[in-house]
Order: sequence, then structure tokens, then C-alpha cells
Amino acid sequence: MLAAFLATVAWAAPAAVSWPTRPGDDSIVDRIAPPPGTARVAAEGYSAWLGMLPLLPAGSPVLAWDGSVVRPGDSADILAVVDLDVGTRDLQQCADSILRLRAEHLWSVGEKAAIAFHFTSGDLLRYTDWASGVRDRVSGSSVQFARTAAPDASYANFRRYEDELFMYAGTRSLAREGVVATGPVEAGDFVVQAGSPGHALLVLDVAAAGDRRWVLIGEGYMPAQSFHILRGPDDGWYPVTADGLTVPTWPDAFDWSARRRFPG
Repeated sequence: MLAAFLATVAWAAPAAVSWPTRPGDDSIVDRIAPPPGTARVAAEGYSAWLGMLPLLPAGSPVLAWDGSVVRPGDSADILAVVDLDVGTRDLQQCADSILRLRAEHLWSVGEKAAIAFHFTSGDLLRYTDWASGVRDRVSGSSVQFARTAAPDASYANFRRYEDELFMYAGTRSLAREGVVATGPVEAGDFVVQAGSPGHALLVLDVAAAGDRRWVLIGEGYMPAQSFHILRGPDDGWYPVTADGLTVPTWPDAFDWSARRRFPG
């Protein structure tokens, strides 16, 4: 399965290609087995792509955007750290990490016209506009768009688009993205508690036994830091229960009935 994921990426110099910029064979599905007595739920599209995310070596610490250690490699709360750059500014936080992964998937499969997300103001930032030279100008709660830059379809410019999105998006805007998810929990579903600060969590993989489900939960956090997988109570996985989802990094339980899902 990893080979299919890597086939979507042209491996070359990091400045010229999309993330991830190097091949690897240590993905979520490679390293993390489902809980005993369960089986990994078959996935496709974005859900399957998430399971192929490359991981840093076991014991890697969670690093902030400036390189400082946020959580040591032996933290009891961290199951694994995803090999995803954080950028060079304090931008890619919790909601932004979820937007980043969705945008990277759409880029990797060539669906660039679908890369469009909202600012907290409600204004929509489209990647295709950005690539054509359109830029936003934010003044208070007012956002205006004008073509002020040269067209640039490079991955480096796509990363600049993502950073601009992270500057003005957050948990409040993420809570309005996608649609309310129905049916069983799937990889790619996310839960949000909107606020300042708020928090958001992403379902990365799902295992099942009969009608019961378990999930791997990923999060970014404040300050902007390595996207990591939280260690759940059942061999690293979290059971899906009517009591919701409680994680060690946030004081309030997340309600599964309020989870959302990106279209497609």
C-alpha cells in the first residue's frame, strides 16, 4: 500500500516537489498494529492516504516550529510522530495541521481545484486563485482579494498558500468546513471544539471488532509543533464510545456526534 502512496509523488529535490520529499517504508499501517482481536477497517482515497503517512523513527520528540522540544521522545502520551514539516513560523497548529493534511492529499492526487478553505472571517481562499497571482489583504475583519503576484504553480508557492491559510484559519473556521459525518467513524473524520483557544483532533486510522470501533488520533497543538499520534488506552488506540473522546492534552471530552468530514 505504501508503494501506491509513494507513486503519487515525484521524488526530487525538496524545493521542487510535494511533501513527503523522500521515500520511506515506516508508515502508520506499517508500524502500528490494530488492538488484539480487531482488524483494520479497509479504507480508500483520503482515508487510506492517512494510513500511509510516514513516521519519524520511534522515540522521536515532538518539536516546536523553532526546533525546541515540546514533548520528549519517551513521553507516555505520544505513540508516534508523523514525518511532516511544521514550517518556520508559529502557524501550523491544531486545526491548521488538519487543513494541511487535507490540502496535501488533494495536491498529491492532482485535485488542485478542490483546495479551498475558509478564513475565520468566512472568506474563501482558493489555491487556484493563489497560484494565478491573487493575494488577500486583511484589514481588521475585512478581506479583499486582488491579483498582485505573478502566476506560480510550484509546490513552494503552494506551501506559501498553506501558511497564509494557517494565519487566518483556526478551530472556528475548521468547525464549519466539510459536512457533519454520519454512520460509523472513518479515517479522515475530525472533531473540533471551536474557541480561542480551541482544539481539533483527526482520526487517522480505524480498527473494528463486530460493531465496536477503535481509532488512532492525531493532533497538532500550540505552539506550532510536530503532528503526532496520541497514545490511546487500548494498545495505543482509543475506543469509540458514547462517552465521547477524552485525550490527555485537552480538558474536555469531544462529542463523536459532532464530528465532521471533508467531502469526497
